Amino acid sequence: MSDFLNPPSEQQLDRVRQRLQDLLAYPREELDIELKGWLDLSSEDDKANLAQALLALANHGGGYVLIGFVEVAGVWGPAQSRPPDLSACTQDDVKPPDLSDLLDILKKVKGHETGWPPWWVPTRNEIRPYVYDGLIECWLGEGDLADPAHSDFWRASPQGMLFLLRGYQEDSAPEEFPPGTRFDLTIPIWRVRILLKI
Repeated sequence: MSDFLNPPSEQQLDRVRQRLQDLLAYPREELDIELKGWLDLSSEDDKANLAQALLALANHGGGYVLIGFVEVAGVWGPAQSRPPDLSACTQDDVKPPDLSDLLDILKKVKGHETGWPPWWVPTRNEIRPYVYDGLIECWLGEGDLADPAHSDFWRASPQGMLFLLRGYQEDSAPEEFPPGTRFDLTIPIWRVRILLKI
């Protein structure tokens, strides 16, 4: 987080400006570039759409979201719904969500998981998320969820930083083999795939 606290140098800003000019001239999607049609940021659905893209990029290590583009026959170009200028838009339209809005965003995220999703938002009082140190935090290691495969701990910040700690599923059956003696190679790959598809 220290990078966010130090202002960028003029040289860094010049590189970012050049990168943005290149992306606007030749738009394309990559792991660190997300293109969206025009988003009306007064709409809660469009705000959630943008927030989801920003969270995904933050988890990837950063990147760019370009708004107002559509793909036609494999070529990206300006969306017809895009306004001629951005004078009506301000930075306040894309400010980080407050904690209540962030929790609502997390509730709406739909992934392609086969079990419960990462950063699942339970509603039972004893395991529901809570605010801690300016973040949303959740500990699922209580009661009937106390085995390693189900005892997730996660944190989420309004700036899009997410953390998930999940136990090893193979350590949840001590009657079959002692914890720490087996490692299933496929489950971590499967779970990383789920995170990449969110």
